[in-house]
Amino acid sequence: MKKSTSLIAALIAVGVAGGLYFGVSKSEASATPELEAKKTAITYFDAVVNKNVEEATKYVKDVRFKDHDELASAYKTMLQNDPVYDYKIHSVKVSDATHVVMDFEYDSKELGNQRFTTKMVKDADGWKVVFDEIETIDRTKNKSI
Repeated sequence: MKKSTSLIAALIAVGVAGGLYFGVSKSEASATPELEAKKTAITYFDAVVNKNVEEATKYVKDVRFKDHDELASAYKTMLQNDPVYDYKIHSVKVSDATHVVMDFEYDSKELGNQRFTTKMVKDADGWKVVFDEIETIDRTKNKSI
């Protein structure tokens, strides 16, 4: 009797653990492009605020620089000279499963409060904040300039 009770308890435990595993896996797989991109943007901006150049550059695609070393050097200089203190993501609008447009603002030492719209793209390594054409939002006229 003791063996059968132990066997039933073990089977129940395996069933519960399997259900939890597949439930979590399914919810991760069904995350929307908006949520995935926003999560990456938060990771990116947190790294920028914390002056973590290596972490920040993992989540950015910046065509202004020819390679990762040049990008990392520019980020290091930027974060030393004009540190970002805070940020806010206003919206993430899905274009398709691998492209979104993000509206965000940040506060930095030199530039103060700035608001931008930029793209994000999902590649083989995941979502990236794209810096190629950045649109500055003029809040005084409530339109883009």
